[in-house]
Amino acid sequence: MGPVYAEANDLDEAICPWCIADGSAAAKFDAYFNNVAEIVGEVPEAVQEEVEKRTPGYITLQEGEWRACCGDATAFIMRASEKDLLSREFPRSRSALLTQLIMVEGVSSPEAAEFVMTLTKDSDHSAYMFRCLKCGKYQFRVEYP
Repeated sequence: MGPVYAEANDLDEAICPWCIADGSAAAKFDAYFNNVAEIVGEVPEAVQEEVEKRTPGYITLQEGEWRACCGDATAFIMRASEKDLLSREFPRSRSALLTQLIMVEGVSSPEAAEFVMTLTKDSDHSAYMFRCLKCGKYQFRVEYP
């Protein structure tokens, strides 16, 4: 299970995925599971609430941020390695990450290429992959060392 943000401590064993999905965990512990600041204004309030209070979060070094596309929340896929980005299962995901690093994050082309080539499940930098449920476009939440 991913992070739980609440006043109560040590809730990892007290919350099950079904209690997250039905909203009872958020209500009982006044908790949230994802930071929705990045999608406010891009998706309806009901979608923000679903991601924040009824969607399990993902584990990251920094606070995770959700992504949106086509007026809806995206689906979290995984913490991606370069091997994942090159697999047939995720076509064009590597080029999507490179484009995002260069055009959105302002990383130089050589640094972006090195970032992607050195992505592993254990690297000190990360690319958390999301996919739009409508158009299939990939987006990433990146972390640098």
